[in-house]
Amino acid sequence: MEGLKEAYLAKSGDFACEPIKALLDDLDTAGDSLLPFVRPLYEDTIIGELDLSYNRLDDLAAQSVARLIKMNRSIHRINLNGNNISHVGATYLAEALSEPGVTLEWLQLAGNGDIGDDGFASVGEMLR
Repeated sequence: MEGLKEAYLAKSGDFACEPIKALLDDLDTAGDSLLPFVRPLYEDTIIGELDLSYNRLDDLAAQSVARLIKMNRSIHRINLNGNNISHVGATYLAEALSEPGVTLEWLQLAGNGDIGDDGFASVGEMLR
């Protein structure tokens, strides 16, 4: 997730809109975390599905998504296909799925070649 702040600024320019200052401040302190983008979704009750496929997301991003899974009870489907999540990120997701009250029903992780058997086993164990 190299250059997340730069990518956000470029896209803001592409759409001829001003970047959100609070988000820029979060990006300054978050490093490569996806947290500044998912934090506004913690209490959102409208979004039921989140497609983050093919965004080169890594384990740190998976950790942010795991936090979102624990916080948001309206998101029922998340697509993380085609990213760079390893068994470490899969473990974060599995731990989130084990939390009481989690409402996620559908999680896609295909195309994350580094997850391996251990990562899929962690996630699968939590889905029982």
